[in-house]
Amino acid sequence: MNRILCLCVMLLLGIQWSYSQEPERKHIVKKGESILEIANTYYVTPYDIFQLNPGASDGIKEGMELKIPKSKVNKTEIATPEIQELKKITYKVKSGDTKYSLAKNFGISIAELESQNPQIVPTLIAGQTLTVQTDKAISSPSKPKSTTYVVKTGDTKFSLAEKFGMTIEQLETLNPQTKKSLKVGQVLTFDQTKLKESDTNTASSVVNQPTKTAPTQVEQPQKYISYTVKPKETLYGLSKAAEMSIPEFLKLNPSLSNGVKIGEVIKMPAHIQVGGNTTYETDPEYVNPNIKYTDLTKNLDKNQKKKVAFVLPFSKGEFKNLSKSGSTSTADSLTKNNVAFYEGASIALDSLKNLGLSLDYELVTSIKDTDSKSIKAFIKKSDLEDYQLVFLPYFDDQFVTTLDEYLNDSPIVTLTNSNAFQNKSIIESVPSEETQAKVLLKYINSLNANVLVIHDSDRVSNKTLISSELSNPTYFEISGNGLVDNNKLIASLKKDVKNIILLNTNQTKVYLNVTTPLLAESSKNFIQLAVLTQKDLPNEVEVSKMRYKVLNLLYPSLEPSEPNYAERIFELKYKQVFGSTPTLVSKYGFDTTFDTLLRYFQKENQPNMKDVSEHSALKFEYEKNSGENYKNNGVYILKFDSNSDRSKVK
Repeated sequence: MNRILCLCVMLLLGIQWSYSQEPERKHIVKKGESILEIANTYYVTPYDIFQLNPGASDGIKEGMELKIPKSKVNKTEIATPEIQELKKITYKVKSGDTKYSLAKNFGISIAELESQNPQIVPTLIAGQTLTVQTDKAISSPSKPKSTTYVVKTGDTKFSLAEKFGMTIEQLETLNPQTKKSLKVGQVLTFDQTKLKESDTNTASSVVNQPTKTAPTQVEQPQKYISYTVKPKETLYGLSKAAEMSIPEFLKLNPSLSNGVKIGEVIKMPAHIQVGGNTTYETDPEYVNPNIKYTDLTKNLDKNQKKKVAFVLPFSKGEFKNLSKSGSTSTADSLTKNNVAFYEGASIALDSLKNLGLSLDYELVTSIKDTDSKSIKAFIKKSDLEDYQLVFLPYFDDQFVTTLDEYLNDSPIVTLTNSNAFQNKSIIESVPSEETQAKVLLKYINSLNANVLVIHDSDRVSNKTLISSELSNPTYFEISGNGLVDNNKLIASLKKDVKNIILLNTNQTKVYLNVTTPLLAESSKNFIQLAVLTQKDLPNEVEVSKMRYKVLNLLYPSLEPSEPNYAERIFELKYKQVFGSTPTLVSKYGFDTTFDTLLRYFQKENQPNMKDVSEHSALKFEYEKNSGENYKNNGVYILKFDSNSDRSKVK
């Protein structure tokens, strides 16, 4: 008897387990289904579905395939619902009704509403009589509640109108402050009860019954017209005229991903009165519309003419071969970097010409010799003294300084960093590691924090830099076996004050040894890690990123926290020209060339090196040292947190 009872219990447990351990399934979204309906069908929550399908949080569409997670609900515990008698309801469609509002009011899906009333499939018309079977008590369709929304970076009138199910005209009617422009931080109201009946009819899926012609389908609230692209119009200008972001405009007109072509017929929102400035000669498609720094395109002198040289370790013909996908795989790192730089630079030169700037540029093949006699002969043979600017992207500092010595008045632009460039006419467009460390230390010093430095004894120069930039840091030397006196470290933490633990080391053992007790103390004290360079961080296999996330590790970065508008546009253009995704060096090539030449084309008839600017990957914040040597201090301060590895701090 006991054996039979045991078998019965095991069988019941097995049934329960089988229900609670359902395998992951897939669901094809049907017309009119909501995420809540799908979640209820599979006994999961919408959040569970979003976890497996991140894109679904932006909305689901008919035909979309969703992964359905295992249900955490034991179905044997779910009571069988009491079957209710369906009620048959007759309803006359009113002006202002939509399929969505009616389906919601009747407690059914849009698909069910259309199934029971096939006459509304093409469109919903005021005056139509609907027959609906439902178990829900029906009241008059409720009016939508008032909703407020704060405009965020990246929002457009188009995206917000879609989000709240109305047209752009309605959005502007409800929020007159947006008619001129939409600004981050604006508080918008979405209360359709304030719209006039004529406004409501425009956005509704209901069409008043016409007398002669059959109704046309107006399921989508936005209407579009055909527009023919004119000469000089750009993707940036057209999207701006459409009051859409470039990704939204490309979604509407996918063919523009291959470039804007004169005479091409595209879609434009019907409410737009096209005819303004869509060429944007002073606002190129590469300029960020939400620019936070100086827009150098606003003060250009187009009467100037510049002659520019790019000194590179290959000829024009060799560049064409090397820039083909995969052709640099056997090249040395110097050649690879210079090829990538010039790819980005070539796109920048096209962009500058599109702005109406007069440019003559030449690719000059470099020499290997760095002695004075050879350099003099090279300058004379290539007429380098005739150029206003000379770009030497990646070369050793001896070649750069010797060339500068005999070039007289022609400044050199380089991505190489060296203390030997002081008193030279050299522009260093990419911040050095020392500059990055200085920017981070200045930021830490501004916090008035208790700074504890975990220090490697062989990093003497770093210790000198730290001591010069920070007020009263406390040092903890790393022992020969890679350990730190953690008891002393914990005792040095201060209550009610931010404690910055600066790790001046790249030893994996130290990171593990130090962060373990700090994690335990983080609930009692305000603790934050920091490093002078990302290169010091051990890889994730050795030290989990979760340690950095919990302790909000600070670090300097040359790239912003997230891709910006200019970067997305550059990547699109690069793919059109070279058929692949650009490397970081290609972005540096674009940014350095574009930014430097914009500075040299300013109306003041002298280069503007004082203003801060930002492009696809780099921020430019120049500081003049001795002579005409300029160093770029454009560094971002980022941190690890629970949401990201690249959260912006400064």
